[in-house]
Amino acid sequence: MKKRIIGFTGLILVMVTLVFCAAPAVNTAQAAGPHPRMVRAIDMLRHTRSILEQAPPAFGGHKALAIKRVNEAIHQLRLALRYAR
Repeated sequence: MKKRIIGFTGLILVMVTLVFCAAPAVNTAQAAGPHPRMVRAIDMLRHTRSILEQAPPAFGGHKALAIKRVNEAIHQLRLALRYAR
């Protein structure tokens, strides 16, 4: 069970990492706001949450935990954006 929780957490972290690494260099003058990659990461996490919420409930509570961790990641990114201002 712990391996699955770690796996879901790892999956979420990998997705966020991919957003930062795979995102093309963006000129901040072209993007809305000074931290477009952070904003994009939040958008992708929201999309991930939506996909998870639509998934069937047959994951032994792990889906709910994954959604909780996605929400926590979104919250932390929002805090980071506020701090960066």
